[in-house]
Amino acid sequence: MELLAMAYSSLVAKMEEIIYRLVMLEFSATQKYSLASNSTYNVEEAGDL
Repeated sequence: MELLAMAYSSLVAKMEEIIYRLVMLEFSATQKYSLASNSTYNVEEAGDL
């Protein structure tokens, strides 16, 4: 039973690591995209202010 719990926890840790990496990749990709489109976005924001 203990071995099963250890295997399960290591599997969960692996899944968390994979999800974390995917999220970080997605986040950095969206950051680059928002930086690229920020120039026009900032102009609109300044107009609203």
